[in-house]
Amino acid sequence: MPVIISQQSYLPWKICMTVAHVMAILTACLRIEYRRRSRRIWWDDYAAFVPAVTEALNAVLFLIRLRHFSDEENQILRTLKVRLVFANIPLSVTILWWSRISMSLAIVRITPEWSKSRAIAIYATFTFILTWAVLVISYMLLCTVNNSWQYANSDILICVPTYQRGIAAGISTDIASDIYLAVLPLYHLWRLRLSPPQRRLVRLVFSTSLLTLIVVVIFLISSYGGIFEGPGSSFLWLMIMRIEEAVSLIASNLTVLLSWGYKAFFRDTDIDDQSNKYITPLSWARSSQSTV
Repeated sequence: MPVIISQQSYLPWKICMTVAHVMAILTACLRIEYRRRSRRIWWDDYAAFVPAVTEALNAVLFLIRLRHFSDEENQILRTLKVRLVFANIPLSVTILWWSRISMSLAIVRITPEWSKSRAIAIYATFTFILTWAVLVISYMLLCTVNNSWQYANSDILICVPTYQRGIAAGISTDIASDIYLAVLPLYHLWRLRLSPPQRRLVRLVFSTSLLTLIVVVIFLISSYGGIFEGPGSSFLWLMIMRIEEAVSLIASNLTVLLSWGYKAFFRDTDIDDQSNKYITPLSWARSSQSTV
């Protein structure tokens, strides 16, 4: 039986989503600063910088979109609302996929050079980058060609739900990538001979990957489960997508922050050393550390 969602008040959602945006950006800043100070910054940390900046822009755009417009809507106002949607599309896709790119590079970072799974992790990273570019272009084209959403009588215009094939493709790639990010760390645990610090680090990667997968499944149910109906259902769908973006960014930084916390509270420096053990080429890593 579907749940009827009434028209939502914007103020509580503004507060909640602003808190989520700030938390996501803060985790990225802490992660990058910690790695910089410890002189262990690598490509996974550089990749984490991209969704952090994008999340800041997305937070500002979200507050602009989330407002009540006057009943006497003119063409200029409608054009503004349409442009806000088109500005939001690349930001949303970038947050989701560059968070995954950072997590994939984190797997490369902790994978031994002699392991076959290292090549898989590298190829997966390039696949994620290609998927990100394809999805941005596809969504922009679909929302341009299928423009019926631009004439909806609503404060907030939403493009993606009006084209089910587009959102189905996006969710499918989300689930496939998150399953990969969860399965490959499990492979490391079961098949590779890892030291206890390495195993703890791999468990952290596995746990954060599961977190993003759970959020994607919730988003899938809200999109296709038919459990939400009513005048506020589309707005609730949009808020769930915002939550998914924030959780993805937070999850991509949790591995570093949790290992940092583990090192600080349990005085265990081995777990931090292991995260830098398999960076290649090692000569590049050493030279970059000396210049940071």
